[in-house]
Amino acid sequence: MPAAEDRGRLTAPEAAAAVALLDAWAAPVLALSSDEAASAAFVRRLERLLRASPAPSRLGVRALLLAIEFVPDVRSPRRFSTLPGPQRSRRANGWRRRLAAPMRALGALLLLAYYDDGAVAGSVGYDRGRAVGRAHALRAAGGRW
Repeated sequence: MPAAEDRGRLTAPEAAAAVALLDAWAAPVLALSSDEAASAAFVRRLERLLRASPAPSRLGVRALLLAIEFVPDVRSPRRFSTLPGPQRSRRANGWRRRLAAPMRALGALLLLAYYDDGAVAGSVGYDRGRAVGRAHALRAAGGRW
């Protein structure tokens, strides 16, 4: 049984698949795969979310990331993270169509980890402090949030 702090740690192939999939779906201004520091920060946030997840969910996410990275496509037997951007996007979008529920869940988790970065969230106009302040005010007033 892995130690508690290691249970959400991604292997290199899992992390590579997560970064490549986020690049394909979220299309950040600067591709994470070309920015090592941003990529590592994203992976740390994803690992934090996985550590907080139940074991079956954690295993499912990791298995899906490994399948994405290593299962070859007839048109290109290369690993997913090594594909050029357009080819990676086509393959990711194909999976999104064929495996809608698992890919939607994985995509939501990846986007949650990506937008958990204050700078990224701020780039789309989200102010975490303002949102938390509004929630506290509504709760204090007895309203719904």
